[in-house]
Amino acid sequence: MTDTRQKIDEYNLLKPSRFDLVTSFELTQPILDQGFDLEVTIHLACSRDVEIEKEELILTFVGVGNLELAQKGPAFQRWLEVQDVSDRQWDGVVYKVHDFENRGLSFLCRDFSATVRQVTS
Repeated sequence: MTDTRQKIDEYNLLKPSRFDLVTSFELTQPILDQGFDLEVTIHLACSRDVEIEKEELILTFVGVGNLELAQKGPAFQRWLEVQDVSDRQWDGVVYKVHDFENRGLSFLCRDFSATVRQVTS
């Protein structure tokens, strides 16, 4: 199994479909001496979460390109699917990320990380 496929499998083990409510969307362009990679960070929560201790999914994508964002349904409800496109041999592109349900968000990226953390109120 490739590292790319393993990273996607680890992401899917977090059960990302349960985090359907975007609470934060941040697009960052680092200063020039750190490179030109755009970075997208998305915080998602579960809109149906009735537990006392809530969780949030934090996704960070690096080397983002071909970013498309359109409101085609509920503005802040998303389920993001990550696909391996490394076999296409596009320069610096390893993953395709898209909004599975509403098709309102799509981009390519070089790398990503996904973590779940407890939200304290």
